[in-house]
Amino acid sequence: MRARGTGVLVGPKSLAVPLLLSLCSAANALAQENPKEATPSRSVWDSVYTADQASRGRAAYRRECVNCHGANLRGGEIAPALVGIPFDIRWRGKTVGAYYELTVNTMPQDNPASLDRQMYADLVAYILQANRFPAGEQELEPAAKALDEILIEKRPSPNDP
Repeated sequence: MRARGTGVLVGPKSLAVPLLLSLCSAANALAQENPKEATPSRSVWDSVYTADQASRGRAAYRRECVNCHGANLRGGEIAPALVGIPFDIRWRGKTVGAYYELTVNTMPQDNPASLDRQMYADLVAYILQANRFPAGEQELEPAAKALDEILIEKRPSPNDP
């Protein structure tokens, strides 16, 4: 709507641009006060667990997880798959720390956080191994902060620069 004889818009539409500019300004100020978390410095492709740790994790998996997630880690009626495309879709772009903390806080489903933190790290190592991420010389630490430095990402393509 235009004010009579002025050619100036008034009403809800005339407030849209100043309101949008105000919101953008507030968002920029908030982003500067709370910068994003640091980018993880390593990847699951950097050999972040040991074969021995994954072996301990496999034994723990057979005791604690197999009934719900299945012997092949493909999930069941109430439990998600821990390998393959479902794992990749859910976890790509997130950190091993986020996966570790979710596991600690929700598993086993009938008694979350009941395992020792090292056992959770061993289980995560086994799941990484089952997803064909390479083993190395250093074990995963049982601390989410350290694990937040490791990004879960897909295998680099041979065509990537």
